Amino acid sequence: MESSLRARIAALTEQADPSLRDEIRLRGTLIQLLDRGEVVVPEPRLPAVLVRARLANGTPLLDGLNLPISPTTLSLFERLTVAMLADEAAQPAAEAILTAARTHRIHAEQVIGEAIVHHGDHLAALAQAAGLFEPLVSTLADLAARPLLAAVAERLRPALRLGPWRHGWCPICGARPLFAEADAAHADAEAGAVHPDAEAGAVHPDAEADAVHPDTDDEHAHLRCGRCAAAWACSLPVCPACSGGELSVIAAQEFDGAGAWSVLGCSACRAYLKVAAAPRPAALARLLADDLATWTLDRDALAAGFQRSAAPPRRLEHADLAGEDHDDD
Repeated sequence: MESSLRARIAALTEQADPSLRDEIRLRGTLIQLLDRGEVVVPEPRLPAVLVRARLANGTPLLDGLNLPISPTTLSLFERLTVAMLADEAAQPAAEAILTAARTHRIHAEQVIGEAIVHHGDHLAALAQAAGLFEPLVSTLADLAARPLLAAVAERLRPALRLGPWRHGWCPICGARPLFAEADAAHADAEAGAVHPDAEAGAVHPDAEADAVHPDTDDEHAHLRCGRCAAAWACSLPVCPACSGGELSVIAAQEFDGAGAWSVLGCSACRAYLKVAAAPRPAALARLLADDLATWTLDRDALAAGFQRSAAPPRRLEHADLAGEDHDDD
């Protein structure tokens, strides 16, 4: 996949407006680094009763779950920071972050941990204490966390069959959707079907004694998370950002290698959502490449007075290692 992704990024860069080529090239480089940032994670174990409760009350499954941050993830944070040196405007801030990390004035494990749980206030305080440019620290920490989140989400995906989810944030990590995919048949493929070789260990074994939540979705779209690659059903044209407005088409376009897409805008909250006409490959890097490839739809939406949802992600809690026991074997 790496070579095809590299070729796709190169083609996108070549086809872009000259004024945007440097930005697209940089974003493409970051996506390729994430593609090589795969991590191996321990099997997350959640009691089925806890999974059902969280799905029922809108709490993402990663809330309070201890996620060990591997050396691979820490190394990715540094590689992403080095990549930012190619951006002339970001170079001084990136150099300062590298120096701070290498002299232990800031700890990658700590900022990545705060990014995982969406604690932007804590990230800002850590960056300020180290004299660093907070937006770049937050961006790098968020990007470095994504392969870890995607690996955990893949293991937790069977747990999504234990209950419905009808919220505008990711059921795994709490992030807002990157885009939507229009296809009712996608419900069984991505929003909860057990992977053929998956074991029941993603949830506590008592889940096996319960009937799997039936596939009753009648929606024709699924939202896709750009942090952990999870997918969940939605009811378009209801706006997932505000749940009160309805989405209508702003623009539509066919993209090489990505098919037909449209961008929809909400008249109530003025948020926009890009929608693929068919399911997209679920690999995190490919999803981010799709988002990059469809940048002209973002431009059209912005020109029409819409913005990507300004609603914050669902804030999670850090693991309480002395509290709730997620594995009661």
